[in-house]
Amino acid sequence: MVVGAVKCAFIVCTAVLGLACFGARDQCRCADVAARNGTQIGQFVPGVDGEEQTPKLTWTEKVIGEDELWNSCEKAARMDPILCREILARLNRRAHYYIYDDIRHGRPIKVPDDFADFRDWTPMPRFLPRLADIPRLIVVVRNIPFLGWYEMGHMAGDALACIGTKAEPTERGFYKVLEKDPDHYSRSYSNDFGEPAWMPWALRVYDTVWIHAGDVSSAYCSHGCVILPPKRAQDLYEWADKGTSVVIVDSVKDLDDTAPGKSGIRSR
Repeated sequence: MVVGAVKCAFIVCTAVLGLACFGARDQCRCADVAARNGTQIGQFVPGVDGEEQTPKLTWTEKVIGEDELWNSCEKAARMDPILCREILARLNRRAHYYIYDDIRHGRPIKVPDDFADFRDWTPMPRFLPRLADIPRLIVVVRNIPFLGWYEMGHMAGDALACIGTKAEPTERGFYKVLEKDPDHYSRSYSNDFGEPAWMPWALRVYDTVWIHAGDVSSAYCSHGCVILPPKRAQDLYEWADKGTSVVIVDSVKDLDDTAPGKSGIRSR
């Protein structure tokens, strides 16, 4: 598969990380990363006595080369650059293969001042007290944009996302998963070859709007659907059931005042 200007072959570490390993050096290390990494990005890792640690979470927009990335991750933060590249994807709201291309071509991107601080970073809340009575809930936050899924208010997983543009927005509201289709094809839009667009691991939430796997080229790149990286879309698909609750809000702050039937957003 070739995406944008990325033309190198890649190996996917689906067993643990679900990350693409680019170049000979990364490919050689891919299995080792999977073997010694016990968590995925976005998971909560307790600190001392089970308390969540609060890192600095500061970043700088700059050009970063492969050597600097390698040194910042392997030497300073004791992390593998493959994992750090996924952190860059989450921070810049672009799929990791676009980040690889940005690094190759010397384009400035947001880079953590300390990658270790972002090891388990997520912009989504870890707990939603106002929505803790909902057994399973998918939350989409439009101004980030990011998606999280929750069990009784506690985060079970998250993913960077691409949502609709201003012309074709992803509408806020309370919804349910209406359909599940692991191999869905769009009836409304075509791909670059004029064929029906493939939308794998798809969950329909309203009208023709689905949450599905696809190409996350930027934060707002869809016709209204919520597009996730393939591995995270599969994780969500396998976790969710038909009838699972879905809420789409403008901001994380809105979740403090959100509850079905009590907020200003519509329900379906």
